[in-house]
Amino acid sequence: MNRSGPLLSLRRGCTLLLLSCALAQTGCTLNHSLALSREWLHTAEVVDHHQLSRRQQWTLPVSTSLYIAFPDSHYRDVIDLRMQQTLAEQLGRHFPVLERGQRAQTRSAALQQARILGIPFVVYPQLLQLRDKTDSGEALATDVDIDLGRDRVQVQLLIFDSINQRLLDSAIISSRSSWLAWFRRAPEDMFAPAFALFAQSLSGAPASPQ
Repeated sequence: MNRSGPLLSLRRGCTLLLLSCALAQTGCTLNHSLALSREWLHTAEVVDHHQLSRRQQWTLPVSTSLYIAFPDSHYRDVIDLRMQQTLAEQLGRHFPVLERGQRAQTRSAALQQARILGIPFVVYPQLLQLRDKTDSGEALATDVDIDLGRDRVQVQLLIFDSINQRLLDSAIISSRSSWLAWFRRAPEDMFAPAFALFAQSLSGAPASPQ
């Protein structure tokens, strides 16, 4: 039985209801109403949640050239490739001079390649967790931390000095999908907004409202 039609209607209805309630506050400015709407949506977990944790908080000039490595990991190449492409796309919005690795590389191989190209900084992504939506009662019974229909993605980003081969910084990005999106997307769809947070942090650009 196809339940996507009723579920899609439910998702849209709940979203519109929450937005209407937030915007219906009397005596509020437009900016305040929009901020309140975002707060309500996050509280109700109607929108995806992304959290960035960096060990250091320094920034790089936008003229800095970066090498985005293609990680050598145990995940499928197609997922690692999409992760690398999306990371390069988001970093490229702030750092126009960057180079993508064309094949899977270890950290040392990525650093060596960056040195050959004369690129001082390497960003090495590692996918720590990618958990697809769960709608199985059996799965829920065995893992109390699994939310019904919630995707989870966790990525570690390592920033290296390719010249001195030193680890300069590391970041962890944890993403959790909205409970209203459980039937319509793949976990990899959360890469772009998650990496946008990292790119803003690394460049020092103002954070965009979520």
